[in-house]
Amino acid sequence: MSKRLRTRNHTVVLNRSSGGDAGITVFLVLLGAFMFLPMVYSVEEDPIVQITGAADGELYDCVDALSDDRCLNGTTLEPGESEDGELIFEVPAELAEGEGPLYAVVTRGSQRATYLLRE
Repeated sequence: MSKRLRTRNHTVVLNRSSGGDAGITVFLVLLGAFMFLPMVYSVEEDPIVQITGAADGELYDCVDALSDDRCLNGTTLEPGESEDGELIFEVPAELAEGEGPLYAVVTRGSQRATYLLRE
């Protein structure tokens, strides 16, 4: 004779509150927004202006000239705004007085533009 196993019929009962569902939904939407927004809107870095003697050579930064009112170092401009002034660079004498090319390099984030100042 075979022995019969006794089994019970189990049913799964879920008791979830609608407030908990709404809370999880809000949390997931906010998490997704904070992950997606940096791809759409990112805070840009300020542009950096440097001087070089070769298109891929050593870069020289602006220096602060506190005694000169025309110096634009540290000046912030809004889009569409313009300002007359000077940028002052400290470069080696052979680069400043030389005959070779001289470039201005403007870098903003991962973008770079190179302008020929002297041939």
